[in-house]
Amino acid sequence: THVSGIIAASFNNATGVAGLAGNVKILPIKAATLIGVTSAAILTKSITTALDNGARVINMSIGGNREAATQSLIDAVNLAIQKGVLIVAATGNESDRSNGVIKQIGAPAIYSGVLSVSALTSLDKVANYSNGGPEVEISAPGGSGRQGEGERIYSTWPTYNTYRFYKSGVSGSYAYLSGTSMACPHVTGTVALLWSIYPNLTAQQIRVRILSTTSDVNSKGFDNSTGYGKLNTNKALILDSHDKK
Repeated sequence: THVSGIIAASFNNATGVAGLAGNVKILPIKAATLIGVTSAAILTKSITTALDNGARVINMSIGGNREAATQSLIDAVNLAIQKGVLIVAATGNESDRSNGVIKQIGAPAIYSGVLSVSALTSLDKVANYSNGGPEVEISAPGGSGRQGEGERIYSTWPTYNTYRFYKSGVSGSYAYLSGTSMACPHVTGTVALLWSIYPNLTAQQIRVRILSTTSDVNSKGFDNSTGYGKLNTNKALILDSHDKK
């Protein structure tokens, strides 16, 4: 629910928050247990279900250990790419950068063709928890992971008591969270917004458009923490294109 709000919370209703692509259609697919446990088999089934139901972009604010991935999951990712569907995936939150610990990116974010998203804080710094490596392609706002890193991400929340309520008291219609899971839907929402304006662009053209309009964070060009840079939705939207129809 938190992720969906970042993507698609309604615009201009004077309520709560606005998503990047307000009112876009969301197809929710259960891909984990109530405490967030998943598997390669569940993720594979989730991707194929999304494809069977006509999804154009698949947000995966979820993942697992790269060693536990299966050929079936790789095949499902490749099938999505072949069908012109974009998969956007979070890199994971297992790092502790303040102590020099940067964990490897999990699956499916590691796979070629997947837009893998790391997290930045509101201070435009790489979030302490954000996993890194050569597979990172882009970074986006994910919120603070510790004191002094800035603000967390505010978005919609289930009105019923979730596991998070019983574990840490998170409740209400809106909540603050942080993670690469929050960074990921910023990119997915941008993909949806671009497709709503430029419906004839291919998935590859959308991908190139987003990666070629990023803003540098750490240094000029690519790095293993932010990929090609910080998501710049406005720049991606106004980039001159002959493909608009």
